[in-house]
Amino acid sequence: MTTLMLIGDSITAGYDTAGSFPEDRIVNKGVDGDSTVECLGRIGEEWFQAPLDAVCICIGTNDIAQGRTDAVILANIERIVDTVRRYAGAAAIYCTSIFPTRENAVRPNERIVGFNAQLRQRASEIGCSFLDL
Repeated sequence: MTTLMLIGDSITAGYDTAGSFPEDRIVNKGVDGDSTVECLGRIGEEWFQAPLDAVCICIGTNDIAQGRTDAVILANIERIVDTVRRYAGAAAIYCTSIFPTRENAVRPNERIVGFNAQLRQRASEIGCSFLDL
């Protein structure tokens, strides 16, 4: 049995973990409306009481909608990764791409594609795997 933590926004919060991972233990820390700022305000040692095999971080779309720059979002994701590393021991860490939208004006796909390219590069630089979802 694998123990996996998911960190993210409403996409993560609403994910059918039981249907996708029926044999595994999933700790879902997704929160509707979360941005990297709110996540950084909540994440802490208490999240990591049980040993974890992997942590997936899928966050940033709400930051885009709130007008944050890519540089700020990437720096916040790096801070989230640093916090995970501090408390999750040897767990594998995955940064996942932000999902495209249906031409949502505050989340333009062109920006999301560019952001994901930057996130792929940053994940490599900080020693995380990148999952292009």
